[in-house]
Amino acid sequence: MIGMFLLYMTFILYVECVPLVPLKNGTMNNYSVKDILESQNVSFSFERLVKLELKFPLMTIHLRTKDAVLDEPDCFQFDVTILYDNSGHNGEVPITIKFEPTTLECHGHLLRDDDNKSALGGLMAFDVFIIVISALSMTLCIRSLFRAQQLKAEVVDFFLKRRGKKLSVYDRLEFLDMWYVLIVINDIVTIAGSACKLELENKDSNNYENAGILLGTGSLFVWFGVLRYLGFFEKYNILILTMKRASPNIIRFLTCAMFFYFGFTLCGWVVLGPYHIKFRSVSTASECLFSLVNGDDMFVTFSVIGENANPVIWYYSRIFLYTFISLFIYVVLSLFIAVIMDTYETIKYHYEHGFPKGELMDFVEQCTDEVTSSLYQTEDHRGCDTNIFCCCCQRKNPDDIPNEYTSLIR
Repeated sequence: MIGMFLLYMTFILYVECVPLVPLKNGTMNNYSVKDILESQNVSFSFERLVKLELKFPLMTIHLRTKDAVLDEPDCFQFDVTILYDNSGHNGEVPITIKFEPTTLECHGHLLRDDDNKSALGGLMAFDVFIIVISALSMTLCIRSLFRAQQLKAEVVDFFLKRRGKKLSVYDRLEFLDMWYVLIVINDIVTIAGSACKLELENKDSNNYENAGILLGTGSLFVWFGVLRYLGFFEKYNILILTMKRASPNIIRFLTCAMFFYFGFTLCGWVVLGPYHIKFRSVSTASECLFSLVNGDDMFVTFSVIGENANPVIWYYSRIFLYTFISLFIYVVLSLFIAVIMDTYETIKYHYEHGFPKGELMDFVEQCTDEVTSSLYQTEDHRGCDTNIFCCCCQRKNPDDIPNEYTSLIR
C-alpha cells in the first residue's frame, strides 16, 4: 500500500509518496500510519496535511452457481484509491473511494464443460443476430426518412410554383416521422452496446459501464417505441397527442422557471454553502432544491442550520427555504399542471369536434380518388416483382382517362 502526502511547508506544497508496509511486531488491530512513517524516518505535522491518498490493489474471484448459463469463474483486480481531503482545513475531512477494475486470467485447474462453451457461443451468436437486425432496421428507417425529405422538397416546390404559397413549418414537420428518428437512435445505441457486450464476453475489454449504459438506454428506447403502436387506437392515443401538443408550451414554461431555479441555486450555494452540507457545491445545492420541490427531506434541510448558528444566517436560511418552497410548490408546479391540463382539455375537444387541419392536409383531402383507383396504377409492372424497393407507381396522364366522350375505337 502506498500513501501520498501533500503538505504545506512555508507556503510551498510538498508531495511525497511513501510505501506503507506494516511493522513486523504490529498487527492489524494496532495499525498506525504514524509509527510506520517514523520507522522510515519520515515525519511531518498532521496539522499541515492537505490530502492523503492510500493506494492498494485488491484481487477477488467471482464465482457463479452451477445453474448459471456461464459457470466459469472470473478473476478481477481492483486498484483502490482512498482520498482524505483536508484542503478546507475546517475540521471536516471528506473521504472518497475510487476503484478501477481489471479482468485477470484465472490460473489453476479449471473444469471446463462443453455445455459452457456452447452457451457462450450461443450468446455471441445472439449478439451478432441483434447487431444484424438492428443494422437492417436502421438502414430501412434512414431510407424512409431520406425519401420523406425528397417528397417534402417536391411538395414545397409544388406549393410555391402552382399555388404561390410557402408551406408552413407545421406542415413541413409532417414529413419528419420522429418515431423513425427514435428507432434510428435506438438501433445505433443497441449496435454499440452489443459490440461492447461481445468484447466483454471475449474478455477483450473491461468497460462494463459503457456496455450497461448503451444496452440500458436501448431497452428504454425500445419500450418508448411501443407507444407508437398504441397510437393506432383512439383511446390510447390521448397521452401521445397531449405530450405532442403540450411540448411547445412546456418548453417555454420550463425556460422561464429555470431562471428562478438557477437563481435560488446560486444564492443557496454562495450564502448557505459554508454552513449547510447540502449546499457545499452547485450540483449538491441543485439536488437539494429539486428534492424540496418534490417534498423530500424538508425537515432535515431546515434542521441542519440550528439555532446556535449565526442569527443572520439562521433567519436568512429560513426566509430562503420558505420562499423557495412556497414559490415552486404552490405556484410553479400548479401552473405547470395547468398547462398540461389545458392541452388535455383541448385534445378532448378536438376528439369530439374534429382536429384542425393544415393547408397540406386540406390539399390532400381534395383528392377523392380511392387508393385502388386506376389513376395510381402504372401501365408497365415489369420489374416490380424482382425489385420491390425500386418499384414506384406513376399516375396516368389525364388525357388517357376514359370518359363519356372517349371513342371506343382508336
